[in-house]
Amino acid sequence: MIPAGPQFLSGTIASCAALLFVAGASKLRAPGAAGARGTSSAACTLLGISPRWCQPAEAVAGVTECAVGSVVCLGLLPVGGGAILRVAGGAALTALGLAFITVTSCARAKRAPGGCGCVRWKHAEQRITRRTITRACLVFAAGLADLLAISPRPGNVTSGWFGLGAVVGTCLLLVMTVRMMPRTRCQRRLWWPTRDALHALTGHPVFAAITGKTVAPARSAFTHSRDGCADLFFLPDPADPGNGTMFQVSREANGAVAVLATIRNQ
Repeated sequence: MIPAGPQFLSGTIASCAALLFVAGASKLRAPGAAGARGTSSAACTLLGISPRWCQPAEAVAGVTECAVGSVVCLGLLPVGGGAILRVAGGAALTALGLAFITVTSCARAKRAPGGCGCVRWKHAEQRITRRTITRACLVFAAGLADLLAISPRPGNVTSGWFGLGAVVGTCLLLVMTVRMMPRTRCQRRLWWPTRDALHALTGHPVFAAITGKTVAPARSAFTHSRDGCADLFFLPDPADPGNGTMFQVSREANGAVAVLATIRNQ
């Protein structure tokens, strides 16, 4: 009989493989999302891939993710060639996880515009966040565990411990993927809405282009006001506090951040 611990671990590995398969399938289901809008994911921007070629590049990534997710899941089942599948699946999942960590960390450090392009849905991520990087770390950890864990596999998918591991892993990944904060009709958070709007502003490429700042100023540097559904942040010029830049921050129905900058020069 297989002990509970390895069965639980197999379940969590299966949840990561399932997420990888869903992410790859969503890229293939809506391959034109990036190119059709003339925009790119943060990975395409970081790697210097134009919006025109971002679509086929993400389609290739989708096929790879589907293949790796399938191999990892098959390696957990009592099928022929299971030993080879387990080694190949664990190595591939580890490599993909490491690639995800590298790309998302560099994109966040360089403030590359766009989300990770992981899962396409109505409220897809508009930028790389700490949760994005944490999710990549979970995928890497699952791949490493699948590669290094010698016993006991294949997993028994009918085991309660396997099911519990799959549920726990799925819940963790959902927390790292789904937008958890409830929002009003203006797409503002119910709590700490001003802080959320300021965070969205300082991470937006328009803010970096106007101010030339790579480090966000302190909250006290801004003067905040509201105009309907929009948050207004005035950043005064240190040399002339009467002049400066007014940033208007709002969110579209799909959660995308829109920033309008107006320079005041009296």
